[in-house]
Amino acid sequence: MKITTIFFRPVWVTFFTAFLLLNGFSVRAQDTIKVCEYNLLQYGVTGFGCIALSTKDPYLTNIMTEIRPDLLGVNELGSNSIYADRILTQILQPINPAYARANLTNNAGSDITNMLFYNSDVLGLKYQKVINHSLRDLNFYNLYYKAADLATNTDTVFINVVVAHLKAGSDPSDATTRANQTQTIMAYLNALGLDDNLIILGDFNLQTSSETAFQNMVNHSNTKIKMYDPVNSPGNWNYNSVFACLHTQSTMDSPIGCGSGGGLDDRFDFILINDAVKSNTYDLQYINGSFHPFGNDCQHFNKAINNPTNTAVSSTVANSLKAFSDHLPTVMELKVAREPAVGIGEPRAFLKGIGVDILGNPLENELRFRIRNLGAETAALRLWVTDLNGRTLLGEQLNAPAGSSQYAYAAGPWASGMYLLRIEDSKGNFAVKKLIKR
Repeated sequence: MKITTIFFRPVWVTFFTAFLLLNGFSVRAQDTIKVCEYNLLQYGVTGFGCIALSTKDPYLTNIMTEIRPDLLGVNELGSNSIYADRILTQILQPINPAYARANLTNNAGSDITNMLFYNSDVLGLKYQKVINHSLRDLNFYNLYYKAADLATNTDTVFINVVVAHLKAGSDPSDATTRANQTQTIMAYLNALGLDDNLIILGDFNLQTSSETAFQNMVNHSNTKIKMYDPVNSPGNWNYNSVFACLHTQSTMDSPIGCGSGGGLDDRFDFILINDAVKSNTYDLQYINGSFHPFGNDCQHFNKAINNPTNTAVSSTVANSLKAFSDHLPTVMELKVAREPAVGIGEPRAFLKGIGVDILGNPLENELRFRIRNLGAETAALRLWVTDLNGRTLLGEQLNAPAGSSQYAYAAGPWASGMYLLRIEDSKGNFAVKKLIKR
């Protein structure tokens, strides 16, 4: 149904928002931080039958163009810093020149390492430390949010990040090593006296929540660093269709290069949060419903991620996810609750219990998006798309049922350029997404 009176705000407000976007002040980046964790599958490691980087890189470009994380923690990066630079300069910075990276460390002398990339328009890296372990480095980073008033008010939001790659394997000795790794992490954080926002992310290689490695984090006696699973889904994750929507490994039915086959049937990749993030203690809060394995549409248990047709991402992205790594990225969003001391522009608000994911941006001939309604009842929503002059191109009323629903609208007639998608509920809570039309 076409809405003729949907644009009720003054045109100059939308135009001012567009002005901020064009001048590098992203409304989304000022309100949310998108976090992503990804196992890169032996990126830059020679041998083992791994495919060449010249083949892998276009796939990673497709994936990162779609996700556009503000904070990207990775595992299985080759131990030479040239590979971190390659990802930064050849893949991430062409998407957004503001991407930067931490320093590569390898105290353990492993052939694979961790790395943290970040959007320097949104975050700054204050310092980093190595949590030493004989198997692989465990990496700790302290970052700060670049608030609009940071130059005059240094009291901003901080986020502490641990990137870890736990031992693979199902032998008891492997589980013992994993337990030792997480015990080492938690002992470090406890000794640090950390009382701030904290996330721990990485490939944990866990098959069940009862494993000691996991319990070390989620049942720690220090409530400041006790970790939580954002989706609160304990159980036996391995080869269990009950957890099909959370599985991250393997994207492949048959091995490609050095990847493992067998289809999606393991939940190896995690982003955990502490109570400060869970409860918005220090102006940073997990956005309910935002955590998901990127590309997992719940329809590929024990199957390759691109066969049958994937309904969560485009065929190009699904093919890239399969070909690049045998893991899916995991993604979540954090809301920055702190407001700057001064400033003008659109009031900041968020859809409560509603997640909005753009499926394919830049757009070609179609606007596709997913709405995740975490409530038990259908949500009445209003949607509109405006250009930078405030003209309404699309206005619709949506009744989004509980669960996940996808929507598609023709965008072929739109001119190339930037647009704003706004979705609002009946109480005035809203989400704004930036769209690019090729």
